[in-house]
Amino acid sequence: MGTIFLYLDYQVPFGELREELKRLVEKNENWNGDVCKLQVTDTKPNTVEVRALVGSADVGKSFDLRCEVREGLIEFLRNRYPESLPHLRMTLQRFDETAAPPARRHAEKVEGQEHESGTSAPGLKKPENRDGPAR
Repeated sequence: MGTIFLYLDYQVPFGELREELKRLVEKNENWNGDVCKLQVTDTKPNTVEVRALVGSADVGKSFDLRCEVREGLIEFLRNRYPESLPHLRMTLQRFDETAAPPARRHAEKVEGQEHESGTSAPGLKKPENRDGPAR
């Protein structure tokens, strides 16, 4: 018996995938006519783990059967249900160009207050005391 694992998106149509698995093994000379099963064996945050079990007479035929069925299932999904293949989802947030990041806004507010009070001017250093830095 051979095992084929696929990692797919949650959008995968399981019924159609089962039908395609059956179609692929029935036309493959390496299949012994015994086992043909598709199961969802695990879920991850972005994918579902799908396992196909297929039967064959010996190890060599099992390897060939698994490779041919895996390729056929991927091609089927790519052509008919591309949304079923794994992909990265992102949520983009609109950036407001007029708003500075919070830390920057706070720093600008502090500089502005010093400038308004006359204790500082933008771009000027505070004079150093001869006894050490100004406090």
